[in-house]
Amino acid sequence: MRVFVVLYLDVVFRKHRGPAFALKHVLAEKKVLFAALLLLPLAGAPLFARRMWILMAYGLAFILLATRRYLFSPYFQYSVVLFPMLFAAAARGLGDLTAGRLASALGLAPPRLFAAMGAGMLACALLTSASYGVFWPNDAFRGGFDRFHREDHPKRRARYEFIREVQRMIPPGAAVAATARIGAHFASRDRAYTMKRSRDADYLVLWNGDLREKRRERIRAIRRGGRFREVKRGHGIWVFRRRAAAGGEG
Repeated sequence: MRVFVVLYLDVVFRKHRGPAFALKHVLAEKKVLFAALLLLPLAGAPLFARRMWILMAYGLAFILLATRRYLFSPYFQYSVVLFPMLFAAAARGLGDLTAGRLASALGLAPPRLFAAMGAGMLACALLTSASYGVFWPNDAFRGGFDRFHREDHPKRRARYEFIREVQRMIPPGAAVAATARIGAHFASRDRAYTMKRSRDADYLVLWNGDLREKRRERIRAIRRGGRFREVKRGHGIWVFRRRAAAGGEG
């Protein structure tokens, strides 16, 4: 543990030009809020699991030294480096608190204190979820970059039904390359690719919401290439199928 601390401080000071700057960087407002959002549902119990800090060391370094804001947002996948260890540390922290001086100071038997703190943790989790989680409507929760839409908008429903048609149209064994957000609908296939590997695909599925300003040029380039032909279009989605080799079916 001491070796890790020394290496950690060395990296911080080298990267951020001294202790004061490093401390300001580590305690940035958004990072503090991120830490609070992870600790509040657990009622801060992981902080009291002293022997578990070594498990959280890598996650803390990964988050606190980060410069990209997505790395310390609870709505991106990067928090996975920390929150599994927090869950494990929460149980140990509750055990350490109820078996230590806190129980005698409050005049409670350890089992009763453990139950009371467990109830408090549940209350903290519900309150945090109400403001930042998925179960209750709020303005904070997001799915990565995108706001979570709870209402079933007719246009989105129609686009989803169109995607279902495309899924049924494409043979199960065919390789599919799709743009970023539409690609999740084809991810269960054995051969599902991003557009970077479109040369290996039998079908291309593109959504204009992923293409943005390059949309028209990308579509024209596929058509000019001659390897694919358009077989379906609708709701801002283009589907192309690879042309068969000479002498085969097109």
